[in-house]
Amino acid sequence: MKVKKRRTDPIFWFGSSSILYQPIGVVAIISPWNYPLQLTFIPLINALAAGNRVLLKPSEKLTIFPVVRKIFMRVLTGLLQGLFVEIKALQNVSPKIRK
Repeated sequence: MKVKKRRTDPIFWFGSSSILYQPIGVVAIISPWNYPLQLTFIPLINALAAGNRVLLKPSEKLTIFPVVRKIFMRVLTGLLQGLFVEIKALQNVSPKIRK
């Protein structure tokens, strides 16, 4: 999300104007192992289209997700800069949650 410079009114000749776009909120998506693409990418696209930052936790059982992620990141490299974070493993989690 780049800062866009804008023209400043002559009254404020000593200042500068710019627009800094920021995400509205943060959406966490924890995807299951069954229907991984449908239940991961539909909420991901909806959250990004709404102007949110996305925190994605794919299932550890998926073997295809790294390939799909690489393709997705290549296609939307400029748009997803700073908006998409992938968590690879949960650390410091209760044993009850791990099961």
